[in-house]
Order: sequence, then structure tokens, then C-alpha cells
Amino acid sequence: MFSSFLTVAVMAGAASALSLSSQCQSTLAGVATSSDGSCLNAAGLVSLAVLGNSSSIVGPVNTWLGGFCSKTACTNATLASLVSTIVSGCSSDISSAGLGNVSTSTITSDVQTFYPAVRQMACLQDTSANELCVTETLSGIQNATGTLSINNIVSLVPQILAGSSANIPQNVTCSNCAKEAYNIFNNFFPTLLTSSDKSSVQTECGSSFTDGTQPSHITQTANGLSLAQNNSALASFAIKSTFASMVALASGFVVFA
Repeated sequence: MFSSFLTVAVMAGAASALSLSSQCQSTLAGVATSSDGSCLNAAGLVSLAVLGNSSSIVGPVNTWLGGFCSKTACTNATLASLVSTIVSGCSSDISSAGLGNVSTSTITSDVQTFYPAVRQMACLQDTSANELCVTETLSGIQNATGTLSINNIVSLVPQILAGSSANIPQNVTCSNCAKEAYNIFNNFFPTLLTSSDKSSVQTECGSSFTDGTQPSHITQTANGLSLAQNNSALASFAIKSTFASMVALASGFVVFA
């Protein structure tokens, strides 16, 4: 089953933020108000920071993404600065996650490599529903599983990552939004999806899901981009450390000191 990586990352980050150390929370709070954090609309995550553990994250995430997509893209220098600050302030949390042996330079390189694809996937919009794709996907998951609160995400994320959450219908996992997210991921990282992966996706969503064509009604809202524009010449990267790094950057701001 193919699901939008960013949707899962947002959910996983919201859950992981529950256990952040006070020092890490303070660091992220500082980043949220810094000039470096502006390109991530980090300050826009305050609505998530004050959200109750039983309240739906869908609305606040949608609000944050609207601001995020309107910002100009982060430069590599800004991403490097953000990584350096967060790695320094959240060192104990990173070690607890089993990534203490991953160097700052490796994390920086991975984040710089992965960020453009994440930004493009995050800012896809379904014009037929007049809704951002991440919001549409989160709403679909919520409709199938119940209120998508931080409390529920703790148990739901492992199921989705394992592909075992049978309650999520095909119209969510195989939507036009999901297809374009797949296209973007495959365009950026063609070697990461094996023939077995593609076969599994085709079994779930049909052969046309992986044909590379642009689905109808899906547009790009990221500032300065359109679906006709693609970035290339991306280096390979370690997927485990990249996933953890992007979770920390994209959604670690959920809880503040």
C-alpha cells in the first residue's frame, strides 16, 4: 500500500513530540520564532502546540500547511542551520531514537536532499475538493478510523507504516492525491522503489497508478513551483536517518516548553 510519506510523517511527528525533552522543546520554540524557521512556517505550528491530546489535528495541520506552502523554499544554508540548532538542542532525544551515531553532516545532507520532495508533496492540492492533499488524506483517515487526535495517532502510525490498517479505504490510499505524491517521490528517488514495491502498489491501486501520468484536478501550490517543474540530480541517501530527520524538522515543533 502506498501512502503519502508526508502524511505519515506529520502523524508520526505529532506522536513523537509527546516525549520530547524540555531542552529539545525549548530549542524548537526558539526555532519557531527565528528567521531560519520562517521558511517552514514553524511559528504556524503554535496551534498544534496548544492542541489537546484528544482534539483533531486535521484543522491545525491544514492551517500550518497553508502558510508553509506560501513561503519561499528554504535554502540549503537555512536547512543546515536548522539541523545544526536542532541536533545540538535535541541531542539526548536523537540518541534515545537510536540515531546518536548519525553525524550532523549526514543528517544535513539527508534533509537537504529530501526537503524539495517533501515540500512538493506537502503542497499538492485537489482542486475538485478545493483542499490540500495532506488535509484530504488526513480527513479520509479520520473518517475511517475516528478522530485523528494525538492520542489516537500513537497507535495508528505503526499500523499505517506496517500497511496493516485495513480500515482505511482505497479511495484514500489510491486517490489522485496519492498518485501524484507517488509520482513526485518516484521522480526524485527512482532507485528507492523496487519492482516489488511497485508491484504491491499496482496490486492495491491498479496498474495506472504507477504509469507516471499526472492525475486530474491535482495542482501544485508551493510558492514558485508548478507540476510542470521538477528537480533532478539528487544524490542517494540513507532512508532511515532521513525519515527521522524530517520528522524532527517538520513536526517536532508540535510541543513547546
